[in-house]
Amino acid sequence: MIKNHKFDIAINDIIDKMEIIGGKILIKDILPEEIYFKNLRSLKKLNIIFADQILTLDGKNLLTLKEILGKRFKKFFSPNRTLIEKSWKVIEDCLLDKNEVIKRRISLEARNKIGNSFAHNLKGTILNKMNSEPLNNGFIFGKKKFNNNIILVYGKNYNLGNHDIVLEHYLTVNNPDDLFMGLTKCSGCVLDETKNLGHLERLYKKSNCLVKLRIEDVYFLENYLISHAMIIQETDSYIIPEIIQSHVESIIWHEHKFILEPTLFKQDDIRLNVFDYNMQQLVNNCIEKYVKKEKFNKNLSIERLKVINSKLIHQHGEQIFVYIDGSVINNGTENIDGIAGLHFYDKDHILFEEFYVNIEHWISPSKAEVTSFILALLIIYNINNVKIITDNEFIFNYFNEITRKTKIYNTRKLLKTQNNIYIWALIRQFIDLNEIIVPKITKIKAHDDNIYHNLLDQQIKN
Repeated sequence: MIKNHKFDIAINDIIDKMEIIGGKILIKDILPEEIYFKNLRSLKKLNIIFADQILTLDGKNLLTLKEILGKRFKKFFSPNRTLIEKSWKVIEDCLLDKNEVIKRRISLEARNKIGNSFAHNLKGTILNKMNSEPLNNGFIFGKKKFNNNIILVYGKNYNLGNHDIVLEHYLTVNNPDDLFMGLTKCSGCVLDETKNLGHLERLYKKSNCLVKLRIEDVYFLENYLISHAMIIQETDSYIIPEIIQSHVESIIWHEHKFILEPTLFKQDDIRLNVFDYNMQQLVNNCIEKYVKKEKFNKNLSIERLKVINSKLIHQHGEQIFVYIDGSVINNGTENIDGIAGLHFYDKDHILFEEFYVNIEHWISPSKAEVTSFILALLIIYNINNVKIITDNEFIFNYFNEITRKTKIYNTRKLLKTQNNIYIWALIRQFIDLNEIIVPKITKIKAHDDNIYHNLLDQQIKN
């Protein structure tokens, strides 16, 4: 009836129904019907509708599952990874050219169905630029003008200036289509600019090849797919697993083309702009959103948290140390009381702010500890260069597991969290929705000789 009378159903929950709707070829048109419907559940979990979403930007190679899981169109919670992995293996067997599986080339039959076309956007790829986290010392790569050409240079951050970085040059020793990247330190080449660097740009340590790049042209390599380099001690080289060099470089060249010719860029889905706007609005009101609306603790004062946040902003990006702790007194009695405490120190380790709050309902030491942690995340949600120090091993390990995003979580797995399920679900939401700037977290030994943490411990117990 709706179809006959040309009615449409308006969908308002645009954030929950994110799709890439601008593709030309449906995934079901390049897969055999039986395979498509048998694996439809997994495709739905990954929010895959079009062939463009699972191919490189030139349409010639099939992406890895890890690359798919890093796309922005993927739903925030995609349960049952085992099912998805099995389905993806079936799809790979169906689409890959049997003679070029290592290069992940799609078969001639699939290529004939897809055809050739220029990608008008990055198809959901998230690129992390160096200026978003300038103190990160992982592997990076960037665009460099050389002999009137633009080339890509790989390496490590050697020194950071206001508008430029000095990169310690590394050479790639892998084939571009390998499922890993191998990097070894350059012993000197035509790109070396050591002689042209000033005293402030050149650190006095052994390095044979330094290259200067504009910070806005530099990207993180290790963060690209949450992959981290492994060192090979014998050769002083590194391997970064599960990153395909040709795929990464294709993305950079497409983005470079869009910068030079903005009219080439076309948004697949206008709702992505609305999504970004809504996410920004949520971030701007992070403290109000979770303290006022969630009301997980009525003792909290929004104004007090905002005042502390304002003081952190006025540190102007300098290093901030946040010590957190929680404690319970009179445990097992009717006078039981719990308290969470936070101490904020500047770069010189001078205490400039402190915050304490009583714990409500089902008081326990673990709840006191994790309450101090979630409060720290809320207060520093928009602050860079923060280090949180805790003596709680579970918080340290579990938060690192969440930020690495190595597992896909569903409700069942969330309910298996040891304790404080609701608070940890909120913390996971902070990360999944990019509502906070993720801080560094350090674990120290409980009741050791750390005078700053011991001071906090004494304060909350008195």
